[in-house]
Amino acid sequence: RDYNPNVSEGLASVVMRALSYDPQERYASADAMKQSLESVGPDAGAMVAATASAGAQSVSRQAPPAPSLAPEPSVPVAETGESSGDVQPIWAFQVEDAVRSTPLVHGGIVYIGSYDNNLWALDAQDGSLIWKFATEGGIGSSPAYSGGIVFIGSSDKHLYAIDARTGRRKWVYKAGGSIYTTPAPAVGLVFFGADDGNLYAIKPSGASAREMWTFNIMSPIRSSPQVADDFVYFGTDTGEFFCMDVSGELKWRFETRRRVITTPVVYEGMVYFGSDDWYVYALDISQGYPNWKFRTRGPVVSSPALGENNMLYFGSADGIVYAVDAVGGKEKWKYEIGKAVTSSPCVHGEAVYIGATDGTLYSLHAKSGDLLWRFQSGGPIISSPRVDGDVVFVGSDDRHVYALQA
Repeated sequence: RDYNPNVSEGLASVVMRALSYDPQERYASADAMKQSLESVGPDAGAMVAATASAGAQSVSRQAPPAPSLAPEPSVPVAETGESSGDVQPIWAFQVEDAVRSTPLVHGGIVYIGSYDNNLWALDAQDGSLIWKFATEGGIGSSPAYSGGIVFIGSSDKHLYAIDARTGRRKWVYKAGGSIYTTPAPAVGLVFFGADDGNLYAIKPSGASAREMWTFNIMSPIRSSPQVADDFVYFGTDTGEFFCMDVSGELKWRFETRRRVITTPVVYEGMVYFGSDDWYVYALDISQGYPNWKFRTRGPVVSSPALGENNMLYFGSADGIVYAVDAVGGKEKWKYEIGKAVTSSPCVHGEAVYIGATDGTLYSLHAKSGDLLWRFQSGGPIISSPRVDGDVVFVGSDDRHVYALQA
């Protein structure tokens, strides 16, 4: 950056890790570095595409590569984030690697995964450690809660069921690929997708879980399933979006032009999701017909969130946060950040909270899009914020979990 100040901090951290003197700190593979490059924004994605094309026999006919969840991010340790204006962290807890998991807050405890292989349980009030549970791989999955159990997937290909109070393992289920989706416990089952191309439906039973059915689409599933009214909705790396009933029968499918890794939202007969083809789609849940689609200027990795007055919020790799009318798809406002937005928004009261790869957590007015406040962390924020009470929790690639006054 001394020679080119236009290079982002995220891109600089990836390059410096690749050039690390200690071989143990370098990327384990070219693919791991590629996905980390893609995660920091379109400029880096273009760099990856240019590098790949030099040795490739063919070039994709579609849009530039999108930001991605890197399987092994391991970024350099950064200083704790600093506030902008009067915003000060209530607390900050340091873990051992990047935090891209979305926090789960339940019963005064914050549960969050990290690429240091651990699921962390922190006291929501002061950030003190309650327990941590170690897996054998980095955790990009976000935790889910049901009946005193926290469910979490890992890149070690296992889904874990952890006692929410003690941190002890109740059972573990082995899938055929790494798990980056958020498990969806519903109707007595747990649904999740994996990189082996399967959507799994498993049934917990005491100290074990058994497979009820799987549905294979021959391509990784990074879109977390959403269950509503006995139907399961999810996207795939093929660009297809599926609706199935909870017994495993396909109801309908819809094709986009690129990968779908966003988590869908179901509301009043419609399902909303974003795609790497730069569009956000609104489909009728009965037949899968498109009601409208909204075009951004970059891949949409940020999952949409619904607010009051039928407002739908989401970010894009084009560096913009959008608010559109959920009924007709008309733009209401947009806020330009200038760096890729791969974090998903959280709506609370009159504010929308969302992170960006510039390392900032933004609080925007839900009706106008005006900036209320922002907080600068020490690394890209891929993690999606969550609000409990009047506190917003979020992770950062700077290896910290933050709690801030909402």
